[in-house]
Amino acid sequence: RQAYEAGKVFARELKERGNPVIPYLGMMLGEAGQFSRVLNERFAPVMHESLPFVAAPGQLSASEIMTTKIVMGLLKPKKFCIVGHNIAYSVSPQMQSAAFAATRLP
Repeated sequence: RQAYEAGKVFARELKERGNPVIPYLGMMLGEAGQFSRVLNERFAPVMHESLPFVAAPGQLSASEIMTTKIVMGLLKPKKFCIVGHNIAYSVSPQMQSAAFAATRLP
C-alpha cells in the first residue's frame, strides 16, 4: 500500500507542476510486497506459470494477479461485441473468447 500511495503522491505533484504524468512502477519486494504487485496499475512484473521455480521472492504469476484483482473487485467486467456482415462464418468470436479466457479477463 505504501508504494501505491507514494506513486499517487508523485503523479499528483507532477500534475500540479504542469509536467506530464509519467507512468511509474511502485512496488515492494518479497512476500510483504505481493499486494503491491496486485495494486500496481501498469507494468507489474510477473512470472510465467510454466516456470518450474519462483523467479524471485514474492513474485506472482499473471494468473494469480488477475484472479486476485477480480476477487477484490479491482477489475470490472466489460462487454465487447464484434460488428460485421454475416459473422456467422467468422472465427473471431471464438478467438476473442479464447483470448479473454486465457488472460482470465472478466
